[in-house]
Amino acid sequence: GGEGGGEAVRVDSVDTVAQLLKAYFRELPEPLLSEGTRQRICAVPAEPEDEWIASARAALDDEPEATRSTLSQLLSLLSAVSQESPTNRMTAENLSVVWTPNVFRVHHADPMRLLEHLKLAEIATRLLIQREGALRRPPSPPAPRPPP
Repeated sequence: GGEGGGEAVRVDSVDTVAQLLKAYFRELPEPLLSEGTRQRICAVPAEPEDEWIASARAALDDEPEATRSTLSQLLSLLSAVSQESPTNRMTAENLSVVWTPNVFRVHHADPMRLLEHLKLAEIATRLLIQREGALRRPPSPPAPRPPP
C-alpha cells in the first residue's frame, strides 16, 4: 500500500489522467474560481492585453492563497500541454473549451445568455492559459525582522 493506506495505481493513458483531473475539478463542492472572480475576469475585454492581465491579477488576488496556488499549477500544466499542440492538437483554444466548465460554473436561466457567458468564460480561460506566466507574481519577500 501507499502512504495514508491508499494503493498506488499505474495509469498508462494520458487520456485517463486528463479525465480524472477534469472530474476532480468538476466535482469540487465549489468551483475553483468564484462567480465574482469569473465575472470580473470576463467583464474586461481581452484587448489591450496589459489591461486584461492587470484586471485578471486583481481579481485572482481576491481568491484564497490555496485557490491561487492550485490555479497557477493547473495553468502551468495546461500551458505546457498547449505548447505541444503540433503533436497533441490541444491548442489553448481547444483546452479552454474542455476546461472552462471544470474551472468556472456558468449558470443562467436564459439559454442565449448562458451561451454568451460560456463564450466569455472560454475566452478568459484561453487567455489564462496563454498568459499564465504573466499572471504569476514573484513570491513576496519575507517581512523584515525587527532589530533585537
